[in-house]
Amino acid sequence: EDASLFKFIANILEGDKERRILLILNLIENSRNAKLIPYLRNLLNHPSDDIKIQVLQMLPNFDYADFTKEVEPLVHDNTFEIRTAAIHYLFRKSRNGQQVLESLFNDSSNDVRTAVLMVAAHHYSHDKDFRRRLPFVQYFNTLIKEPEQSRG
Repeated sequence: EDASLFKFIANILEGDKERRILLILNLIENSRNAKLIPYLRNLLNHPSDDIKIQVLQMLPNFDYADFTKEVEPLVHDNTFEIRTAAIHYLFRKSRNGQQVLESLFNDSSNDVRTAVLMVAAHHYSHDKDFRRRLPFVQYFNTLIKEPEQSRG
């Protein structure tokens, strides 16, 4: 019976019906079943933003799996929520999250840099240790200093 239920879920996750996929993702959002990993990897390439966001939110359930290869391209996605969730994932998954944020903060895309600031702001508000390790506020302040007026 469990095998037929999983096959039913797998068929929906492999299908093309966005609403059904989202419903199944909502049902299994707290699952840690390793059999789901290949389906989640594939769904990170799904055309639906809602599906990608839902899957990105589920990835922390699978700390033993590495989705970095699939998530990295999403840092440059057109949707802010996807970019931000991808950066959150890469920050949490990396052994050196600070380096990940610093590297992405130097990205040529304003959209990526904005998403990095949102991730940093989230961690600043929840983790005092993060503030000490990653002085983004000071760095940000140096970026927005007014240019010195030329003397003439």
